[in-house]
Amino acid sequence: MKNFNLRITLFYFFGILFIIYGFQRFFYSFQIKEILYLRKDINDVEWTKRIKILDDFLWYRLYLAFVIASLGIVFVAYMNWKNKNHYINTVIIFLLLLMTFFSGIIFNNTINQYFSYFEKLFGKSYEYGYFACGIVLNFVGSLLILKSIRIEKSTVHNSGFMQ
Repeated sequence: MKNFNLRITLFYFFGILFIIYGFQRFFYSFQIKEILYLRKDINDVEWTKRIKILDDFLWYRLYLAFVIASLGIVFVAYMNWKNKNHYINTVIIFLLLLMTFFSGIIFNNTINQYFSYFEKLFGKSYEYGYFACGIVLNFVGSLLILKSIRIEKSTVHNSGFMQ
């Protein structure tokens, strides 16, 4: 078993985080009609319809983020097992993702508001902006995970451990 490597762990964590944000943007691009409906002023008759749409939207968003984070943790655990790394890397990534879920960083607009500047580059249509931002964020997350795999493989050959 190799020791804990903070750089690899942070690359995995931010890669999973960017992939979560990317898939949320894909979800927004396909649900744009509901989002625009929730933004407009409505009367009291449509209030129950609005509550149902909001409830479904929030649960799907929570479910999507949870599934992607779970798949990311399973992938990191597999990579750590394959490269014979210590299990503490997976535990720390799990705890970091859990802290971001419970602190609301993923679901609040603390980080998402910075991506809205990028979305506005693609015109006035929210659908294309969300879709393009989702592609870019998934690409960045995948690059971060690939970078961590490359770092992990380069440290395996240059570690100097006798096996």
